[in-house]
Amino acid sequence: MLKSKRFAPIFQQMQTCVLFVDDEPLILSLYEALSPDLGPNFSVRTARDGMEALRVMDQTEVQIVVSDLEMPEMPGGELLTHVEKKYPDAMRVVISGYDDELHVARCLTFGHRYLRKPVEPEALAETLKRLCKLRATLADEKSKALLSSSDALPSPPETYLCLSDALQRDESSTRVFAEIIESDPVLSANLLEVVNSTAFGLSVQIDNIQELFEVIGVHVARSLILSLHTKDFFQPRTRNRALFDELWEHALETAARSRKLASLERLSFRECQTCYVAGLLHDIGQFVLAAQVNYANAGECPNRQALLKFEQEKLGITHSAIGAYLLGLWGLPEPVVITAELHHTLEAVPTHAYNPIIYVHAAENILKSSQSSELDLNFLRKAGKAERFAVWREALAQTRS
Repeated sequence: MLKSKRFAPIFQQMQTCVLFVDDEPLILSLYEALSPDLGPNFSVRTARDGMEALRVMDQTEVQIVVSDLEMPEMPGGELLTHVEKKYPDAMRVVISGYDDELHVARCLTFGHRYLRKPVEPEALAETLKRLCKLRATLADEKSKALLSSSDALPSPPETYLCLSDALQRDESSTRVFAEIIESDPVLSANLLEVVNSTAFGLSVQIDNIQELFEVIGVHVARSLILSLHTKDFFQPRTRNRALFDELWEHALETAARSRKLASLERLSFRECQTCYVAGLLHDIGQFVLAAQVNYANAGECPNRQALLKFEQEKLGITHSAIGAYLLGLWGLPEPVVITAELHHTLEAVPTHAYNPIIYVHAAENILKSSQSSELDLNFLRKAGKAERFAVWREALAQTRS
């Protein structure tokens, strides 16, 4: 199994030092003003360029690095690549004004989170506090024991890392991406099988890997690779194969429904694809836990609260925390990580992050019977979508039939 130090485990420390890097003095002053919003457990340091940032990290233990992408002399991507190699335990957050899919995907090859300019101070502070809360959860002794064994978590497959490396090259194209995937015939066949399945919901037949990239985009393709790899990594380790099949079918179904609802709301193509990815990966932590012997009876839990209680008591950590941890280390977009982390605790969802978690929540629950549904109407009202319930339900019912 490939082991890459870029995905080294990250655990909480008593004091969290955040290093902000930007060449604009005004921006740095705004970052310094975040200290009261972050609270007493945080300390804030700033640097005007990449070289100064590395000097700070040589002298100070830094848990989170937040860097602008466009800087003279040493761009943010080069800085964070240095940080990744020299300080693999530090979380890396990229801030950029670009928003196209390929650009975001490239940024996430060297950063754990991507935030688009302009970033509201409250939203940034909330993101940093959630990162640290997750780190604290993973510091529990049971969690450490579960996650620290040599084969506890899958490293990203070689094909995924090669694809990530290709994304950092400006001259890369769908043909280059396709050649990387086609070097793994089994993965190629599995990807084509998934995207041509009824569950995926395409109206066209995909015949080759290059066409797959052109139709679904690199964002979705990378996520499918991670999902398939995680499933294949853990499935042989579980005694309950039926549970794995159920989890995989649920992931595909939730993903397709989430994208359907986003499309009904006239979200952009990219936002619809992000909803698909969030639905596909929201329960990825359950694949990790399903390989544990104690998890065999999880399917008997009647609702989400019972499931989370079962996980906490038996294993010391929930699938939501593991999912957010894993997706963050793998460089998935912030909305996807938030969905994995908070889809069972909707009251904690920040208002700026309602997409795509609202569509994943609705996709999971809207067609269930009134007895088994856990649809949170208060959450729908807060998101301004309560009046869309009937339309969504009818559309998903028609799709299912």
